[in-house]
Amino acid sequence: MAISIGTPVLDKQNPGSSKVVTFNYTMIGGSDTLLVVAIQCPSTKNISTVKYNGVTMTSRLNYSSSTLSARYGFWELENPASGTNEVRVDYNVNLNNNVLAQAQGFSGATGGGVVGNHDVNNSPHSRTRSGISAGSLMMVQAVATTSHASNAITVGSETIPSQAHQGDRNQRVGCSTVPLAAGSVVVVTKASETWKKPTNSTLEIKAAASTPTRNRIHIT
Repeated sequence: MAISIGTPVLDKQNPGSSKVVTFNYTMIGGSDTLLVVAIQCPSTKNISTVKYNGVTMTSRLNYSSSTLSARYGFWELENPASGTNEVRVDYNVNLNNNVLAQAQGFSGATGGGVVGNHDVNNSPHSRTRSGISAGSLMMVQAVATTSHASNAITVGSETIPSQAHQGDRNQRVGCSTVPLAAGSVVVVTKASETWKKPTNSTLEIKAAASTPTRNRIHIT
């Protein structure tokens, strides 16, 4: 089954003396849906739970970078509620800082894909992700202290569509659109200068298994 990609929604908030951030997201229609939320906040904060329509999402990556003084990662939920619902992120302490989030929905997809993460490295920051299933897409999050290049992320030979987001640290998140072959793929993140250091974190969006067609034999 081919994966369809919904419209991403970016959210930036500084809720002050509150531990909670909320925003709305409208899920893509279809079957075998998957919601992914990429989050970035200061490393002095931790993310307690992420929920969509009151249902707790699964943490796939929750990483604290001492070099960037930033925490970032991915949360996912299979077959979330349809329509427009609330994303709620609960933190362990009051925020008083900018926090960034990007929600992205898919259909024809399933969770549990391969996760990769490498902290800051000189730009371009290239990493090989292995164990990829045929037909998958790759969601990528890059965090840096500075702005990213306009062609900031490549997955294999594809320069993927991605969204830039500025907060206490800058973030760019995107997803490949060309189904991947089984095996491995090279993911590259870039910053505005070679010596400026972006991270390289990825979440494989796996294609849902197709329902086999059964041949019916008619006996006359």
